[in-house]
Amino acid sequence: MKAVQLSALAVLTTVSLCTAKVYQGEFAALIADDSSQVAVSIYNEPKQTLISFGWPNDLIHFPLKKQQQLGDFLFSENGLYLSSYRYNVGGDGGNDTQEVVTNGSRVESLLFRNGTYDWNRDHAGVTFLQLAQKYAVPYITFFINAAPSHIATNGAACG
Repeated sequence: MKAVQLSALAVLTTVSLCTAKVYQGEFAALIADDSSQVAVSIYNEPKQTLISFGWPNDLIHFPLKKQQQLGDFLFSENGLYLSSYRYNVGGDGGNDTQEVVTNGSRVESLLFRNGTYDWNRDHAGVTFLQLAQKYAVPYITFFINAAPSHIATNGAACG
């Protein structure tokens, strides 16, 4: 497996693109009161080797053009050139027979109770799956955290 090497600059850029914009409240605690006083060292040579990484796919809130730019940044040879993408095959088919509070953490299933698929669901996940395919990312991992709600004994994708 080819490992991806990140420079400190790439890590800082990734943090500023993903973490700082999305999790401002949590990230703010890590930032000094006066950001001009924060010392940052940037090295041209790699300091860390990663095999894979992930984050919650909240990219649905980004405009499509920004999603595509981030896909280029993550997967292209001119960017981080990541070698893997993990796709969460959702379990929520919109058919739950019981209401479960999940604070927006459900991932839409492409499969419906009647056995048909809707390839337009899970827009953010599918968009990045397609971007990974476009850039010929060599390792795609599909995983699922819950069975589709229509085959679960409690009729819900979680809970």
